[in-house]
This record gives sequence, C-alpha cells and structure tokens, in this order.
Amino acid sequence: MRNIIFMSMVLILISCTDKNERELMNFDVQFRNSSSNALNIKGFDSDNNMIFQDEVLNSESSTQCQSVTEVFNGFGCSLDSLVFSFDNDKGYICSKRASDTSNLCFSSKTPFGDDPSFVSLGNSTFEFVITQEDFDNALDLPN
Repeated sequence: MRNIIFMSMVLILISCTDKNERELMNFDVQFRNSSSNALNIKGFDSDNNMIFQDEVLNSESSTQCQSVTEVFNGFGCSLDSLVFSFDNDKGYICSKRASDTSNLCFSSKTPFGDDPSFVSLGNSTFEFVITQEDFDNALDLPN
C-alpha cells in the first residue's frame, strides 16, 4: 500500500509542468493611413510622457512598435493613450485609463486590445488602419 501511495505521488509530481504557461512572442504593430489627409499620431505612457510620435501620409504606414506578450493585445509598446490628429484639428484620443471619460476614441474600434480592425500582415505583424471614414467622422480635439 505504501508503494502505491509513493508511486501515485511521484506520478502527480511528474505530471505537474508549466505546459499551461504561454510562450512570450514578439508582435510588431503599425498604423496605416488610408485617408486622403496626413495623420499625426502621438503615444503617451502612464506618466503622460510622449514615447511615440509619427506623421503618416496617405497610403503610408507608421513606424513599427514592438511589444513582447503572450497574446496579441493591440498597440502595446508601454502606451497608455494615443492621439490621432488630422490637419483640420480633428481626430481621436484613445486611452486605457479608467479615469478618461472624454469619449473621444473611435466609436467602432480601438487600437488597444485584440480588435478586428487590426489586419494581420503575417509573421506576428499587425496593422491598424485609419480610413477615410475615420477622417470624415473625426471629432473636435481639445486645444
């Protein structure tokens, strides 16, 4: 009986592995501007430091941002908020901050999270597309 209990304990210990832990992966994320207007993008960390800035002309893509996570989770890169602005002082402000109640983000998509608006380009590279409709529906941004 003692041998059966001992063997059972050994089997339990052997079967306990970290197989359920997901492997970390590199994800490259960029923005594509398919509107007819220039797009400025600024990204801020939780301390409001600007850590990403790019101007994206029509039919171009922004520089890539790389994040290392277990699963794709949108535009990460240690960003807490993103400001998309067009040359007409309109655009969008998207934030992960619970305190942000401005409601100035896109109404039907988000750059944070695994949103269907991200297009997979293969090789763990994703693109968030800003469309002409996004330009047409852009919101007045605060000064």
